[in-house]
Amino acid sequence: MKTSIKLCAITLILFIGTASLVRAQEQNNGVNQHKLKHKNMNKDSAFANMSKRLNLSANQEIELKVIMKQNRNEMKSLKATVKNATKEEKRKAVIVQMQKNDERVKQVLNEQQKTEYDKIKAERKAKIKKRREADKKRDFNRNKSTAPAETKPGPYEENIDDDILDDGIL
Repeated sequence: MKTSIKLCAITLILFIGTASLVRAQEQNNGVNQHKLKHKNMNKDSAFANMSKRLNLSANQEIELKVIMKQNRNEMKSLKATVKNATKEEKRKAVIVQMQKNDERVKQVLNEQQKTEYDKIKAERKAKIKKRREADKKRDFNRNKSTAPAETKPGPYEENIDDDILDDGIL
């Protein structure tokens, strides 16, 4: 009798453990798929929002998508070429590439669209600045023993080339 109770208890423990492990794996896969879906959806919706704000024609949309793809490819190759460069050299190279891309985009737009495009860029810049400040504040609050000037750079500062690579036009 004691043996059968022990056997039932062990079987129950193994069953619960296996079920928990399977559920954890399913949840983890779901999170990864959600992040991937959200990331792609975010790029598409960002372009759609920009297209709507700029009131782009169908031809302009096609041209801008080509420019975005070209920029992504150039950023990837740039990332590979400046891999061993200093942080400042990487930053300068990325800024040059962004300016080059900006000029391409503005060639497709009319004057009114260029003005709105500049507004979108300014809003985005302000949003990024706000996010960086929040990250610094969060990092400072985690470790109050260090001053803000001594904190580690936030994820948006450290990986500027990765952030820009993931971006579309802007």
